[in-house]
Amino acid sequence: MISKLSLGVLLLALSSQLFAAADAPSGWTKCAQPGATCTMTGTHETTMGKGGVFSPNVVRTGSFVCSLANFPGAPGNASWCSYNPASASASSASSSVVASSSSSSVTSSAASSSTSTAAIRIFIAGDSTASLYGSDRYPRMGWGQPFQQYFKSTATVVDDAKSGASTTSFLTTSNYADIKSKMKAGDYLLIQFGHNDEDGNPAATTFYNTLKTYVDYARSVGAKPILITPVTRRTFATDGSGNMKNSHITTKGGDYPQAVRNLGAATGTPVIDLTARSMTFFKSVGEEGSKAYFMWVKASEGFPAYTSDTSDNTHFREKGAIAVGQLVIDGLRDLNSPLVQYLK
Repeated sequence: MISKLSLGVLLLALSSQLFAAADAPSGWTKCAQPGATCTMTGTHETTMGKGGVFSPNVVRTGSFVCSLANFPGAPGNASWCSYNPASASASSASSSVVASSSSSSVTSSAASSSTSTAAIRIFIAGDSTASLYGSDRYPRMGWGQPFQQYFKSTATVVDDAKSGASTTSFLTTSNYADIKSKMKAGDYLLIQFGHNDEDGNPAATTFYNTLKTYVDYARSVGAKPILITPVTRRTFATDGSGNMKNSHITTKGGDYPQAVRNLGAATGTPVIDLTARSMTFFKSVGEEGSKAYFMWVKASEGFPAYTSDTSDNTHFREKGAIAVGQLVIDGLRDLNSPLVQYLK
């Protein structure tokens, strides 16, 4: 005879197993939470979901980033990506979307290519608006985190941006040490600072001169620097006009975007004016609509890291990171940068 206590324990264990399994289809393997990389080999059906609600299956080959952008139709509060352990192919999974393996981790090695384009790496030096975040911070993302998705396998994005970094503090970080140890001739260095320099590095002197340090180092090893003016904050004018205020021009420090432009002109370095591009973009979506791109997160959305409402006008959620990344890509195209040949 099973006692009431034993029966209760048994039912609790069974319900716990059923609840845990609800975040992945039956028999599938949970492999990553949002913002992290799902590591798998071979070709498999994949999905993203929570509580028994899943995106349409996507057939993928190799590792991929678990994100809402890679799984159209996934619930907004999806908590896990998973894959079917059984091998799949495009021909055997006619009901699934077929995706390339280009959505792999931003730190994965460049795969071989049948084209004549030489494999390169694209390093990102910057602050929190461009940096990587773990799945425990999802949906927060810097624009560098999903940046790999725009490029062919012959270009590997290495996002070394660091939250809280200024031009001067970044010099002593392990992130910059990583760039210096790996960057070689033919690689690219995208440089975007400004947000944290406004706390004490004057635009026309310290900021300008330290930015030049990164430009000079890249060229000393045969790499190609590209300067990027700081992405805008969500700062709208208070007069109701719908215009945006340039928060990177300060009384104390000066005009930081202009310092970047000046350095580009003085050194012959390409410049992407992300300040102007992002101000135009966020003005177009409006003061209220722009909240969906920044870290305006309600506790009711169910993200574990955000148990109370958050109103952050500096950092991006996944939708914003992807949008700003596209603005950088648009800038590369307008520059007619050699990097364009590596775009999908």
